[in-house]
Amino acid sequence: MRYAAITVTVYLGLSFMMLSAQTTGYPDALYSRPERTRYTETSLHQDVVSFVESLRQKSDLVHVETMGTTFGGRTIPLVIMADPAITSPEEARLSGKLIIYIQANIHGGEVEGKEASLQLMREIAFGKMRYLLDNQILIFCPVFNADGNDALGPNNRPNQDGSPYLAGQRASGQGYDLNRDGMKLETIEGKAFMEKMILRWDPLMLVDLHTTNGTWHGYAITTAPGMTTAGHPGTTEYLQNELFPWVNEKVKERAGYDIFYYGDFYEYPPRTFYGMAAEPRYLTNSIALRNRLSILVETFSHDRFEKRISANIAYLTSLLEYTSVHSLEIQNLTETIDQEVTQEIRSSGGTMQKGVTFEYKQPGQKTDLLVYEVKGGKRTGKRVWFSDVNLMNQYSAAKFAVVPKAYVFPAELAAIAAKLQEHGIEVTQSTQNDTYFGESFTITRLNHDAISYQGHRMASVEGSFNGGSAVMPAGSWYVDMAQPLAYLIFLLLEPASYDGLVVWNYFDDYLVDRNVNSVAVTYPVFKVFSGGSGILSEGLDQDKITAMYNPISGKISVFGLSVEHPSQIEVTTVSGSMIKKLNIPAGRNNCEIELPHVATGIFMVAITSLGKTIVRMVMIRNME
Repeated sequence: MRYAAITVTVYLGLSFMMLSAQTTGYPDALYSRPERTRYTETSLHQDVVSFVESLRQKSDLVHVETMGTTFGGRTIPLVIMADPAITSPEEARLSGKLIIYIQANIHGGEVEGKEASLQLMREIAFGKMRYLLDNQILIFCPVFNADGNDALGPNNRPNQDGSPYLAGQRASGQGYDLNRDGMKLETIEGKAFMEKMILRWDPLMLVDLHTTNGTWHGYAITTAPGMTTAGHPGTTEYLQNELFPWVNEKVKERAGYDIFYYGDFYEYPPRTFYGMAAEPRYLTNSIALRNRLSILVETFSHDRFEKRISANIAYLTSLLEYTSVHSLEIQNLTETIDQEVTQEIRSSGGTMQKGVTFEYKQPGQKTDLLVYEVKGGKRTGKRVWFSDVNLMNQYSAAKFAVVPKAYVFPAELAAIAAKLQEHGIEVTQSTQNDTYFGESFTITRLNHDAISYQGHRMASVEGSFNGGSAVMPAGSWYVDMAQPLAYLIFLLLEPASYDGLVVWNYFDDYLVDRNVNSVAVTYPVFKVFSGGSGILSEGLDQDKITAMYNPISGKISVFGLSVEHPSQIEVTTVSGSMIKKLNIPAGRNNCEIELPHVATGIFMVAITSLGKTIVRMVMIRNME
């Protein structure tokens, strides 16, 4: 845990309707293009670079780095602001301060966050907002999609009602949506982001600034936490329960803006409001799987340009006031989650299950919703409230898989190992032949979407898991799950994961070479429950053994068996009469016991392995 004294300062006297009205007397280079053109134009990439360079030259709080260079040859500037200034991640860590990363313009036409970042950086460096650096280090990336930003056109953002008249395109210079790269990490910008920001600086919070694509809710700002789905829920719960309520109230108090969850509705009057998608291909969701706080911020596209900028500044200022006060709390939270994820694998890997596909949690929750009124098929310009709208913004697992202690796969799949390492995942190669016990997946069919998406015909597999063992030669790739990124690994490598490497075609060549749709093929990634030099042998664990009766199948299910060693199971009546006896070979951590027709009552299930016996009682109410 981190403990230190922190400074608390809150400035409430700033009007956010036009921040530049409060900041006269700066050199021309420190006014953004919208400020200089009465908010009719947005900044080009060169405008941003010139602004950042002027900021660097004139402020002793600013350090500038380049995240990378785009396909079109444009640099992606990073502005690191600290008081006192720092120039490296090592200095940042020694300061003990919270690191926050604020990114704008991932979609080139959504320009408000870019302009708000420039104005906010100026006010921190020279205005009344220097206090935002008291307990934290802020890293700004104002123009992440630099190529898309400069691909100006009048029809790129039709839902912005010509404000500004020209805006960039959504896609990158190579035609990709950079906000779909969270798992595959294939774009130039995505690779640079992971290497130069996430792995180098390890910010504990990411803020991703967007603008909506045309929804007609009634909010100046909508937000969403990173959806952790299979990951540790701690970051999402903290944002929803602690940070969001405070920040939303503060924005309403200082600027009058209403805030709601990000999403949309598809009928009028609205009956259901659907929230943020769950797939970790989205940037904020992928960051949540890394046990870091991530926030999606969307301004309302139909508001005027200056209001969208103002809304971003109001939100960022309020957010950064909260994080400054709670800097140590956030650092302790993420540190604790890293530790809990690692410990969870050590204690429950090979027995616990997590979701691999997800759906909206039913039935949702009722909420009041502010939207723009429609009468006679036309919008009146008035905002009206609707009650009892079904809010669908939480997810539950639709399909589960066992989380292993490790994954192991052949040396020939070096590209898979490299992709994991690109995410910052620890991957090693075995130095000897090893025998592992766990599960393999047999693929009976490989399917592909008919239409290409982000350069991929996305794939899915059909098949089933089978308990057993695998003998892997020296040089095989070994991924120990006892690391903080365990649940990111899980969703990358599980064959049925809704957004894993199977989906993004990383196993296509391997499977097609083995005639996957003509014969059954074993998925090359083996799930390790025990065995091998990397994992200690385990017998029965009192805390893991469970037995329960399934009235639908008429069977008793037993979970938590010793995978490395065979087990013997006896089912008896309370008085000791034998009902069923069977031997379970090594390699299986669960089994189902089909029972003969017997009377209802309480039965004893005795599981024995390596001379140790654990007994569970099962109530059978109806055997019909």
